[in-house]
Amino acid sequence: MDNTHREHFSGFLFGLFQLIIILSIIPGGPRTLKWIAFLVLSWISYHVITKTTTQDLAADLGLGSAMLTQLLIAFDMMFVTHPDTLKNFQDSHDGKITERPFKERALWAFNIYTNPRGIGWAHESPHLASRPSPSTPRWRFVGFQVIRALLYIMLECMAYVLNASNPGMTTSTVPLSQSALHWRALGVLGFGVAGYARINSMHCLLSAGVVACGFSAPERWPNLFGSPLQGWSVQQFWRCEPSLFMMVNNFDDVI
Repeated sequence: MDNTHREHFSGFLFGLFQLIIILSIIPGGPRTLKWIAFLVLSWISYHVITKTTTQDLAADLGLGSAMLTQLLIAFDMMFVTHPDTLKNFQDSHDGKITERPFKERALWAFNIYTNPRGIGWAHESPHLASRPSPSTPRWRFVGFQVIRALLYIMLECMAYVLNASNPGMTTSTVPLSQSALHWRALGVLGFGVAGYARINSMHCLLSAGVVACGFSAPERWPNLFGSPLQGWSVQQFWRCEPSLFMMVNNFDDVI
């Protein structure tokens, strides 16, 4: 990928993309406005992905994948799945969401936008990873998550040391693709472990902070990934090892 002639990544466009998604999935809006919003979202995602760069190929790939995923989810929410069929078990109000005041519909849209795994909703996956029991004390959960985060940070640092010590990745005269197989495999393992550790550490710290502030409960925070031992088939792998874009999963408790 040639980034020489690309513009610098636009945080404004990325933020605008998120805002338009939330506004466009508010139930009850005119269908014409939803189509306009979807066209604008399509243009923003195309421009950001193909015309801008963060100067980091891994970050560019992650942002592009996330935006395309969000675009497809927004299309589903706007034109395919009817909002009245999506039930939040924490919602004590009766009646259809499409018939409620604008404030409640906007909050509903924000909640579902920040909860892609549907934690606490009727469409929550039955194959989520393990979670704390409802009887788990709040501060025990917070302490445990902080300790886990520290361990993941240590694991990420170890992976970076491993990568920095890998001659296949540090020898400028020999491309990694031409290095010995074991050095290439070690490089893939190092990057994979580092990414896994960072994502989990961020999840642990976010869950600890939200639960410590009293905005959420421990049982609302299942682990991001299932056990590797559960991935013994392709179906089991995708069922029990959630995709990386599902990191932010139950921040709807904050409101």
